Amino acid sequence: MTWMKTLHKWLGLIVGVQVLIWLLTGFFFSIMDHEKASGNQYRNLLPAVSTIESGKLISEQQVLSLYPKAQQIRLIEILGQATYIVTLKKGLYRHFENHYQLVDAYTGNSFIIDENKAKQIAQNSYFGPGQVSSVSKLFPPIADEPKQKKPLWQINFDDDQQTSVYVEVASGRLIGHSSDYERLVDLLFILHFMDYASEGSFNNWQIIIFSLLTLLLTISGIIWVLELCANKQYVLQVLSRTTNIEITNDQDKSLAQLNVAKGANILDALGEHHIELPSLCGGGGLCGKCIVKLEATAKITAADEQRLSREQIQQGIRLSCQHSCRDNNKVSLLANRTDSRSSDNFHQANNIQPIIKS
Repeated sequence: MTWMKTLHKWLGLIVGVQVLIWLLTGFFFSIMDHEKASGNQYRNLLPAVSTIESGKLISEQQVLSLYPKAQQIRLIEILGQATYIVTLKKGLYRHFENHYQLVDAYTGNSFIIDENKAKQIAQNSYFGPGQVSSVSKLFPPIADEPKQKKPLWQINFDDDQQTSVYVEVASGRLIGHSSDYERLVDLLFILHFMDYASEGSFNNWQIIIFSLLTLLLTISGIIWVLELCANKQYVLQVLSRTTNIEITNDQDKSLAQLNVAKGANILDALGEHHIELPSLCGGGGLCGKCIVKLEATAKITAADEQRLSREQIQQGIRLSCQHSCRDNNKVSLLANRTDSRSSDNFHQANNIQPIIKS
């Protein structure tokens, strides 16, 4: 069962770290500035005034005759210019791989979203204090827009939030604004939803694996508790009775009689009386540090066999965390196995003097 205890402790660490991340990120989400978190702190949301002169438009049929495989055609306005957007291949969502062709709605000529047009679109959507610092063309994957499957223009502004505006190359569509604060929030959302592959959903393989690990943590914990109950090391306090155990030193000189719960293990019982034995694993039988000497006939647990030598076991040395006070009425403390302050704390706490045999 030692491997099960080791597994349980490691699973507890992994699950505990993620729960702590949930708590911290959840607290941040409750106090964050939601306007800044959207990246739209400097975004102009006022609708543009239409300047389309309908009498000068060429017909949709004329455009479709140039693109017979078109699946859809719509009239839009880009920078005050009436434009037909022809969908040649339509993806399931707008951010998927869609093929567009922009056509000047007055002349029928192609309308290209170049660097200058992208810059103007970004400036029209921005009302902050910054100026354009750079314009670049990005191809997926794009850090600020992980869902996008198409090339985007990135227009950066030199304001206090390091705002970036994204414009779709093919359609001239304004994708959105991003900022340093939004990037921080996005990072925390990734941690909160364990979306480390940027799938954009909490229903991801990381969550599935984590849920299985949590289930395994629960099962291993139940098995551990059942084993403790079977070994009479885990007893409900309301059902627990007390017993007396004699504490001696390594010379077999009696130090005191302690009244302890029958169901407690020796490590915990001694700790209740301020006798602190070394333990790195908290009583899991993994570190092999909390040794005491019992009667040579004391039972030998699996943890004893793994952590102690044959000679030690023959001498009656056992792991105190693996043995119950119910089955042992005499415990010998080994030299240099307790905290240097334990003896003083023990006698002060219990208001007794050591009983020394002649």
